[in-house]
Amino acid sequence: MVKMLRALALAAVLLLPLSSCDFLIMGLYPSDLGQLTARADLSAGITAAEAASFNLSIVRAGDMEYVLLFSSTAFDGAKNHLYVLSPTLAVLTTYTLNDIAALDPPGSSFAGNAAVTHLVDGRVIIGNVVASPSSAGLTLERKLEPPVNPVNVALMNWAIVGPDTASLTWSGFWVNAGNLSYSAYASDWSTVIQLSHPIGRPYQLQGVFTNPEDANSNLALLVFADYSGTTSTYYFLQVPKDPDLMNAFPGSPLFDTTAYTSTSFKKQNLDGNTIAVTSDGIVAYDYSSGSWTWFTPSAPDAVKSLAVRNRSSSLKSAFSFSAGYYCTWDPGTRILTRYEKWW
Repeated sequence: MVKMLRALALAAVLLLPLSSCDFLIMGLYPSDLGQLTARADLSAGITAAEAASFNLSIVRAGDMEYVLLFSSTAFDGAKNHLYVLSPTLAVLTTYTLNDIAALDPPGSSFAGNAAVTHLVDGRVIIGNVVASPSSAGLTLERKLEPPVNPVNVALMNWAIVGPDTASLTWSGFWVNAGNLSYSAYASDWSTVIQLSHPIGRPYQLQGVFTNPEDANSNLALLVFADYSGTTSTYYFLQVPKDPDLMNAFPGSPLFDTTAYTSTSFKKQNLDGNTIAVTSDGIVAYDYSSGSWTWFTPSAPDAVKSLAVRNRSSSLKSAFSFSAGYYCTWDPGTRILTRYEKWW
């Protein structure tokens, strides 16, 4: 039945009007064509010059899930900067930069490049915008105000659900002078704590992940990249999702702590920008094989692959954590595509 539904969905997608670019895409991606179940052509609302500034994210709020395409780059206030789509890529709601600027507090700009569901109240946070979910889409409520200590509130880089309401949302992860730094926001966004911990290696941060649907999940997966050699190497570390880990600064560096490195593993030839975590494993594009790959922390060498041959370096991807699909945004064609998981 699943295969039949997928075939019918693919047939419906292929009946859509196709440009020469669409035929070219199909020629380049023959292996994953069977996984394709939906497409949305947004070229009428997004110009080629603006397309690369859009971020792609998939978030779940209760029983609802949304595909978000958004840009906080101020290119034209009257044009859409936020698209809220259903999992089948039907456009539910759109918002212009002027719409967002009119939210309280007025005048402050749209900021941030990450999105997360705030598990205390079920609101979806997109950059610095609070939205309430419904079957009709997302309704924008307000922009986040700066907390008591004047640090801008905007989700940046990677955003994850923290371990408790005292530091519920963690964002702004980056590596600075050999330290992993980030901001921990309280559940009401009124305070923010700046946390930092030494890494112990001259690596760059390539990802921070945890279960986005369960605030009680006590593990985070940190991905670091070593770009010093001819081949990029990525290190995957599982660490406790515990503020005490970071509050123990300077403490023992992450890579000098046996409790973390004993279960760590490394990978090479990945596209670091594609690394994602789902409920049943880790996904990333592998340059050496021209394939999407899937593996688990417990068996990282047991890889399942889906060959896709040539892949645009500008392509952006986002994976549903638990619903078994992923989406790609191609700034070149301005087409958003849904694929079903292959593993």
